[in-house]
Amino acid sequence: VVNLATNSKTSVDLTPFISNIESPNANTVENSGIKIASTDIISVSYEVLNGNNREVFALKGQKALGTEFYTPFQKFFDNAVTTPATFSSIEIVATVDNTTIAITPRTDIVGHVANSTFTVILNSGQTYSARDVNVSATTTLAGSIVSADQPVAVTLFTGAALNGSCTSTLGDQIVATPYLGNDFIIHKTKGNNERIYILATQNSTSISITNSTTTNTLINWSETYEYVLTDNINYIQTSNPVYIIHVGGNGCNMGMTQVPQVSCAGKFSQDFTRESSDSLGLIVHVRAGFENNFTLNGSSTLLQASDFTVVPGTNGEYVVALKYFNTSNIPVGGFNQLS
Repeated sequence: VVNLATNSKTSVDLTPFISNIESPNANTVENSGIKIASTDIISVSYEVLNGNNREVFALKGQKALGTEFYTPFQKFFDNAVTTPATFSSIEIVATVDNTTIAITPRTDIVGHVANSTFTVILNSGQTYSARDVNVSATTTLAGSIVSADQPVAVTLFTGAALNGSCTSTLGDQIVATPYLGNDFIIHKTKGNNERIYILATQNSTSISITNSTTTNTLINWSETYEYVLTDNINYIQTSNPVYIIHVGGNGCNMGMTQVPQVSCAGKFSQDFTRESSDSLGLIVHVRAGFENNFTLNGSSTLLQASDFTVVPGTNGEYVVALKYFNTSNIPVGGFNQLS
């Protein structure tokens, strides 16, 4: 139990409990789910805070719970050969007893072959790990399907993704299909080989990507389109709801996140924390005309209208900013709020 005052944060070191919260085996029902409940609204992230291969898994709350998911994965970076061996996986946790889950993997996983649907039954708090142990990016879990008769949560994971001289953990908790959208703004970060992956949930999904040029393509249900980011600002429109993940970072150090749809904004403030002195930047988009209304930790000078650029393809309706902050502006370990 953790008690928090208004506008404060804390962290819980889970290292002493690592054997209880990591699923040790693939294709096995484990009791390794984590339940977080609070008496008021909070934001939570799970962070791999090792000296190398860091990653932040932003927990999505109620939007993470659902009965239908497709799994977007990167298809470019191989996994390093490590000891113990790394893998890519779909991690599923149940919230209700006697939940039946149907899984269709798009590549061979431990215990099951590609494109064969199988079921597992989980009780509340139990987990199942569907693992691709082939380190080559030519095998991928992209487009795999998870459906359940009771709400579950799904987390994606890739360990030790190779990018030049770096190995990076990639992963995120994804939302269920009812929370997907059709329009997205993506700002390139400072990573080498940055990419986005667009996963269709319906047949004949048209995709339009606008930056300094316009790229159009068409994909079908469960298919993934890979796009290499070269322009800083990109606007994506699709004819049907899609998943999009962005693999970006700083140099060869990479991370992965599911990109929210443009209209996903539901509140006027966002809280976050900085757990290390690694580079930290904020990507912020807003309707044009409101870019001078931000405060960061009460300051109106840390994020200003001059930091924003018009998003191409939106007829001037949206602007976006990417701004990095040093540890003097945003200290390590503190509570931060963008409003």
